[in-house]
Amino acid sequence: ATLRDIAGADPVDKKAKEANLPPIDSMNMWPLLSGQKSKGPREEIHLSEHALISGKYKLLTGGGLPQAQFKNITSDIVLFDGYWPGWGNQATIKTFIKWKNCKHGCLYNIIDDPFEKDNLATSEPDLLGKMIARLADLNKSVFRPDRGIETIEACTKWPGYYGPFVE
Repeated sequence: ATLRDIAGADPVDKKAKEANLPPIDSMNMWPLLSGQKSKGPREEIHLSEHALISGKYKLLTGGGLPQAQFKNITSDIVLFDGYWPGWGNQATIKTFIKWKNCKHGCLYNIIDDPFEKDNLATSEPDLLGKMIARLADLNKSVFRPDRGIETIEACTKWPGYYGPFVE
């Protein structure tokens, strides 16, 4: 929205609207970038159907298993739980063996605890409930069209990359 507003362009994607697609989700950040304001307009970030940042808090509700995305299976597991310096085999192994169960929600203060070590879900149940409710409300507008049946042809139609495939 920032460059669009600077250019004076229309904020409505008419073709998308005619196709019943959701509206553009963006905000004009120029007042913040130009110094007119000291705070940006976004107070929350809907990261996914399983995660929300609101102010200084982050909610995780699972959904980390890669295969779950492709089989319409929900998962309570959040992978990559932790922070460790370095690279190589040890870092790679820790990345895949560290996980946490966020079935009932994991809540973190990402300002005071940027490595998400202290789960506040039990000490802040009211905040946890509010964020879970807000995530559920935001999820109502997630655009999730029927993409048809998975097929290998989507991988072979285009030379060297995965792309759209409609028969």
